[in-house]
Amino acid sequence: MRKFNYLKALVFVIVGLLALSCEKDEQPIAYQTCDTSVVSYQKDILPIISSCIYCHNSTTKAGGVILEDYLSIRNSTLNGELFRSINTTMKKYFYGTYCDILKIKAWMNQGFKN
Repeated sequence: MRKFNYLKALVFVIVGLLALSCEKDEQPIAYQTCDTSVVSYQKDILPIISSCIYCHNSTTKAGGVILEDYLSIRNSTLNGELFRSINTTMKKYFYGTYCDILKIKAWMNQGFKN
């Protein structure tokens, strides 16, 4: 009969917990604090999209999506390019949270406040 190795079991549990803590924040909104009551471009959207501008600008036009200013982000949101990009090809490069996506949707629904 084999002895149960508590040290190996403990290491296994710790590694599992660390792996879970490193995953993207995909928790349902009930487990998060996500204020989407008033969303604006300057306060909320620009910080979310700022890391995307390096590849999605008028020079590089990665995937044909330009996200370098208010108007281009608004147009990409209206025509569905932004969400299509986040949910498909760029999913692994989008470092935002579920809350960030909700904020972008709220920004659109609230009339794209600057």
